[in-house]
This record gives sequence, C-alpha cells and structure tokens, in this order.
Amino acid sequence: MTKTLKRITIAEVETLQKISIETFSDTFKDQNSAQDLADYLKTAYDLNKLTAELNDPNRSEERRVGK
Repeated sequence: MTKTLKRITIAEVETLQKISIETFSDTFKDQNSAQDLADYLKTAYDLNKLTAELNDPNRSEERRVGK
C-alpha cells in the first residue's frame, strides 16, 4: 500500500502547530517538567519558524511513503 503525504499550505500552519504541540506533549510530558516542556514547545513550534520551514524551497512538494 502506498500513502501520499501532501505538503500543507501556509493557511494551515496554525493547524500544524496545534497538532505538533499536542502530539509532542502527549508523547513526552511524563519525561519532562512542565516548564521544560513549555519552553521547548514555545521554541520548536513557533509560528514564524514553522512558516519559514514551509516556505523553504528545498522541501519537496510531495513525498511517497509506503510498502
């Protein structure tokens, strides 16, 4: 089965941020203090940083993943 991952648009960056924060928090909250987690999330998932990554011309438009 082949799955296609489609590049999101800038209009979807806030949704990306929300999903990223939620997923990371759920995965790593038990291994970190609340303050350490908050500090990391603020930096790692900053809207300006995510927007810059989405605008990076070196990113491929579409990637294929699957077996």
